[in-house]
Amino acid sequence: MSPSVLHFSHPGQKRTFTLTLDVTTAPAGRAATGALTWTSGRTTVRSPIVVIPQIVRAPAEIKGSGSSGSTGFSVTPATSTLTAIAYGPVTSPATEGNLTSTQQISYDAEIPAGARASQITVRFDAADDTITGVLWGNKVDGVLQDVHVAVPDSDGTVTITVPHPTADALFVSLVAMGTDDETVTPYTYQANHVTADSPATGEVTVRPDRARVTPGVPTDLTAAWSGVPVDTRSGAWIEYGNGAGSF
Repeated sequence: MSPSVLHFSHPGQKRTFTLTLDVTTAPAGRAATGALTWTSGRTTVRSPIVVIPQIVRAPAEIKGSGSSGSTGFSVTPATSTLTAIAYGPVTSPATEGNLTSTQQISYDAEIPAGARASQITVRFDAADDTITGVLWGNKVDGVLQDVHVAVPDSDGTVTITVPHPTADALFVSLVAMGTDDETVTPYTYQANHVTADSPATGEVTVRPDRARVTPGVPTDLTAAWSGVPVDTRSGAWIEYGNGAGSF
């Protein structure tokens, strides 16, 4: 804290101070609690503090195309040492189907033990007058724990990424609402789960994988891949420490 001592000359006076918090072992994305204790003579006052540590500000998704290639991206670290470890890539089979307005097609994507990240992608080939979306949630012991809504991007694709999933499975339900009950919407569904020992369908690297950096200053990284199938979507996980990462 700076300054470490505040001086007041009369009641009601205000002073400004700066509190700097460094990320060490606290898990990223989870609330951490503490307190700042003020002491003046015999009086002690505690100011509760709740923060959600972020080891790095990074893109949730990094996109590329082709069997091999590379792409650059920028991250903003919160610590003076930046590490980046690449896992994967993995390529799970894609499922194609057709959806009508009277249907609600659902999938249970079982999550393997030790998953670093899971990603569900659903691409709708919908008509302009058809509304599509996905209802999804976490399942534990076969019981749905929560429900979320995801809508397609401009390409008609819904992407759901869950870092370090704790559930047994992801419940995914596809919805399409057309102008009539006979409207047919083709779709492609795929679930990619990345673990530390996933059978890789190619190779992925990130450089630099370790660097001395300045907290708060953007740092450029490069992800490169090779030997990846071109006829379907593949996924990899880049982890920066404390669980933060990009798919």
